Amino acid sequence: MSAVAGRQEIVDSIFTKGVLFGGTYNANPVSLCGASVTLQELSRDAGSPLNHANQMGQILMEGIRTAARKHRLSLIVTGFGAAFSIHFYNQAELLNYRDTSDDRSLLNRFLLRALDQGYLLSSKMVVSTFSTVHTEKDITQT
Repeated sequence: MSAVAGRQEIVDSIFTKGVLFGGTYNANPVSLCGASVTLQELSRDAGSPLNHANQMGQILMEGIRTAARKHRLSLIVTGFGAAFSIHFYNQAELLNYRDTSDDRSLLNRFLLRALDQGYLLSSKMVVSTFSTVHTEKDITQT
């Protein structure tokens, strides 16, 4: 979910001066309803579901880092909690967006091995997310 914000004269130009503003689900009531219900669920019990998802994400991110060290893979895990990315990169840190261009050969080998193990992962590996119902058992298995 996102919003557009800025100075009034600029934002008004979207509506009064024919400035194009496109998006697949702009002002879509079903998407907005889904976002509203999702936010309600994530904030339930003082944010317990979101806190759990973030905790599981931290465990998974560290597990991926540990496995990478064990197998001497050059990768960096970035992100937070339930939203993170894996970058096959041979430096200690990402310094700019160009650094997110993965070693495609290594990424492809990783994706094929994951598929052999029953995990269908995105070839973009831009952002990995998981739900609030994942358990520590799920994370350990992964």
